[in-house]
Amino acid sequence: GVGFAVDTSGNAFKTTPEGWEDIGVVNAQVKFYDVYAGENEEVYIAAGDGRVYRYDDSYNDWTPIGVTDETSMRSIDVYEQDGERQMVVLGNNGSVFQRDDGDRWEEIPSPTSAALFDLSLGSPDIAVGKAGTVIERPRGTTRDAGSSPDGDEFDGRGENDDGDQYGSDEDGSTSENGTTDGTAGDDPTEDDTADDTTEDEQTADDEESRSDEEIIAEIVDLLQELSDGDDDDLSLSDLFS
Repeated sequence: GVGFAVDTSGNAFKTTPEGWEDIGVVNAQVKFYDVYAGENEEVYIAAGDGRVYRYDDSYNDWTPIGVTDETSMRSIDVYEQDGERQMVVLGNNGSVFQRDDGDRWEEIPSPTSAALFDLSLGSPDIAVGKAGTVIERPRGTTRDAGSSPDGDEFDGRGENDDGDQYGSDEDGSTSENGTTDGTAGDDPTEDDTADDTTEDEQTADDEESRSDEEIIAEIVDLLQELSDGDDDDLSLSDLFS
């Protein structure tokens, strides 16, 4: 077979029976980080200027393909199966760019901002990066977009944290209950309700504080007054007052 290699000095090489042949991009003046070689000597290079360079073996020439001007391209791979063709490149800041069947490059959601260094497309797709970062996605499975209860949009990685899960104070601080004064979220009707409840509880406590002996003693006194006839206005209803 034929092998290809690149280096960070902007050179590209191809194996020959005599050894390595320099086929590198003339006057590239950019670092090359990864190379993909497919069938029929289809070759792509991930470069530090945010481009992918495609090799044309018929003319021994390279064509630069712009991906992004925000980060360097660190790794590249191509997936082909059942008529599906997908090219993916990784960026320094965790960015992932995808191109399906020759369409335009599209940045797809990534769960990390760590630099990603290498990529393998398959089942699943796997990328590795700085500080032991490993991310993967099932092939052929796309996360449905949706909204969380507070209106945040899902972008494929998870919920956007825009801070509106909590209320915002006038000074820009937030409180856990969403109130604007940063207090415990007092309801203006709670004080009146609490007062009514306290009065009811106090009445119940007063009645409970009367012992059975005291109640019996009062009944006996009332009965004695009735029998003596001292109070003409006293009636049996007083027993239950």
